[in-house]
Amino acid sequence: MKLLLFNDIQFQHEIKEFCKILGPDVFLIPFNYSKDHEFISNLQKDYDVIYSHDPNNLFNLYPKIPYFYDILPHTAPNELMFNKFKEYYTQLQGAKAVFTGDKKLNKYAEWLDLNTYWITNSTIISKLLPKKFLTPDLHILFNSKDKNNLSYNIVKQFWKTKKSNWHLHIYGDYLPTDFSDNVCFYDYPDSSLLNTCHIILDLSVFHNNTLDLFPSSFALKAMNNGCVLVSTNLHGNNTNIIFDEVHYFRLDPLFTETLSDLIRNLDKRREKLQRVSLAGYNVVKKYFNVSKIVSQKLRILNARDY
Repeated sequence: MKLLLFNDIQFQHEIKEFCKILGPDVFLIPFNYSKDHEFISNLQKDYDVIYSHDPNNLFNLYPKIPYFYDILPHTAPNELMFNKFKEYYTQLQGAKAVFTGDKKLNKYAEWLDLNTYWITNSTIISKLLPKKFLTPDLHILFNSKDKNNLSYNIVKQFWKTKKSNWHLHIYGDYLPTDFSDNVCFYDYPDSSLLNTCHIILDLSVFHNNTLDLFPSSFALKAMNNGCVLVSTNLHGNNTNIIFDEVHYFRLDPLFTETLSDLIRNLDKRREKLQRVSLAGYNVVKKYFNVSKIVSQKLRILNARDY
C-alpha cells in the first residue's frame, strides 16, 4: 500500500510511526499544501489511499482514491455540539471509513450512515515510570483549554479549599489569572513537569450533546509519565479496558462528589495513588501504544475491501 498522509502537528508521534513502517511508500503532505486541491489531485495517481487526522483537510476536496480520517482531533475533552459535528458531513460522507473515539460521536456517525471504526488515542511509551509519590507536596496539572470551559469554574472553586502542600499547574489556550497562590501557568507542559505532577485533571462538564474524547491524547501522555488521571469520562468510553479506581479516578459528571473531597482523599492515601499510577501506566502501555494503534489503522487502510 502507498499512502498519502496529511501532516498534523498534534499527531507527530503517529505520523512518525506511519513513516517508520511504510518508509518510501508514504508521502507526507506539507502543512502549506493541505488545502491545495490541484497539488493533491496530481499526487493521487501514484498512491492507493489518503488519510488525515483532521477532516478540515479534505474540505472541498474530492479524492480519486479511497480516503479515511478521524472525525475530529482527539486532543482533549471536547465539548463539541452536534450541530457543529454536522458541519463536517460534507467531508465525511465521501470517506470510506472514519475513526472515532467517543460513544456519542460513534452514534452520530452511524446516524449519518458512515462506516466507522473505534480507534483509541495513542501515545509514545516511555521506558521508565518516574518515582514521585514520596514527596510531601502534591502537584496537580489542569487543562484549562479555554475560558468558556465550564470545568474551569469547578477547578477555580476547588482551589479555594486547597491545602498548603498542594500546587496547581494550569496549561491551555486560556491561562486565567484569577487564581490564588501556589499556581503556575504554561502554554504547554514539558516532560519535566509531567514527571513532577502527581495528578492530571482532564474534565468535561455534562450538558446535552457534549462529546468527551476519553482518554485524551494529553491524558495518555501524562499517565505514561506516572500522573494519575482524574476524569469525568462522560460517556463511559473505553470502560472495558480502563477501570475506575484501578487505572484512573472517575469524577461524577454532575459533581455530586466534589473535586476537593476526592483530591483530599487521594492526598491522604499516597500508596493508592502510587498503585493507580502504576496500573494507569501499564494500561496505557498495553492498549494505547502508538505502534499498536498505527498498526490497527494500517490494517484498515490496507484491507482493500472498501
